[in-house]
Amino acid sequence: MSEVITGVLPHVLQSTGGLGSRHFTIILTNKYLIIAELTSQMMSEALAKSKANKQGKGFLGELLTGRVLTAKDLVDYTNKYWLMTPEKIISESPGNFSLEISSISAVKVEYTRKKSLSDDSTISFYTFIIESDYGMYSYIFDADPQDMDALARVLGNKLTGSGRSSPVRPLSTRREAKPYQSGNRFCIHCGQQLPVDSRFCPACGKEVK
Repeated sequence: MSEVITGVLPHVLQSTGGLGSRHFTIILTNKYLIIAELTSQMMSEALAKSKANKQGKGFLGELLTGRVLTAKDLVDYTNKYWLMTPEKIISESPGNFSLEISSISAVKVEYTRKKSLSDDSTISFYTFIIESDYGMYSYIFDADPQDMDALARVLGNKLTGSGRSSPVRPLSTRREAKPYQSGNRFCIHCGQQLPVDSRFCPACGKEVK
């Protein structure tokens, strides 16, 4: 069976102690879970893309543009993974790695409520815990219905727990983005599907490698 990208979870965090955290995207295929870090350079790229998209979008859009990375900005930026090969995603950053689905014994989604250290308010979040032959990995994520559906498709009964009943972030609006499948090639400039032996994209005319 060829490898197919089946889901992209764009807003994943891992605590580094105190108030610090690292940002990740989890890309799901029918064979692997790929954990891709969202580096500071990528955040800058996402902000730049957000700034370009929000120009002329009203007062609030102008006020936040280039300053705040919203949930929609993350969704828009991580749409790129639908058009990348799994190999390209893994090699994108030294912190990226993959776990074979067959090596995973369980994935648990747990809901937690904690009291804030600064006041009497409470903080709630969902934890995504992976138990595998290579160790245990723990992340905080949105647990949106579309995330849970994507996880269930590749993990089956290895997935336990439940997520939110309604989404907290927007769905991907990039409807033309087709999931990667082995044997397909896409232009890195415009996303157009290409013949396997093509050197130039017929849509934008740019050279492709």
